[in-house]
Amino acid sequence: MRRILAIGGFSTGESEAIAAGYIRDLTGKTRPRVCLLSTPSGDAPWLIHNFDDLYGKLGCETSNVRAEVPPHPAQSGVQRQTFR
Repeated sequence: MRRILAIGGFSTGESEAIAAGYIRDLTGKTRPRVCLLSTPSGDAPWLIHNFDDLYGKLGCETSNVRAEVPPHPAQSGVQRQTFR
């Protein structure tokens, strides 16, 4: 049977390490796959590194999906609109 476990939030404290071990154990696999789905505003590179590091040390195969939203035109200066 295949399972998908979705949880929200990620931190780097001791409780996260305990939860990560529990999540790994739920799979019953020696090398489970885990994926970090980044927030649309983009997660800091250190957070992605810490995720990969934590789950990698537990023997998991890690990946991440970055869902980046393009900048608002007013922020990028690429496009200007005039309302009449």
